[in-house]
Amino acid sequence: MNDNDQLPRKKSIDFKLRLQALEDTPEGVVLSYLNSKGARESKDLIWQVLRMCYLPFAYREKGNLSKEELRIIALEACNALENYASYIRQVFFLERPTQQIVIMNGQNYAQAQPLSAPEPESLPELESKPKRESLIKGVGTQEDMEAIFGDM
Repeated sequence: MNDNDQLPRKKSIDFKLRLQALEDTPEGVVLSYLNSKGARESKDLIWQVLRMCYLPFAYREKGNLSKEELRIIALEACNALENYASYIRQVFFLERPTQQIVIMNGQNYAQAQPLSAPEPESLPELESKPKRESLIKGVGTQEDMEAIFGDM
């Protein structure tokens, strides 16, 4: 490889954020929790949340992906958020809400119910597709959580 064959350098994006909160506020409790994790782990946790919540919107605004690619990223974000909600429910022994469909004026509305529901069976058509790596990094699958927390 000579000098002409070098790969172009990727542009770095810088975003600075400094947060301060009183220690007895919810924000202060979160900041104390993140500080207790150390710099690397707290940074990873923050990136995980940012990707789950904002990656679909950021890609949509960027405008360089197809509707199908955006749909997949949005589905991955929703799955990551739902998996994280399941993780919180498992850790804190919370019941899983069910949804009751109510039809009003010809429109379907889902209402969460505070009752546990059985896990839905996996769909065979999804199992046959090859798995690709998710853009939402750092969030395990439901199977990963069940392997870790199944005994709870």
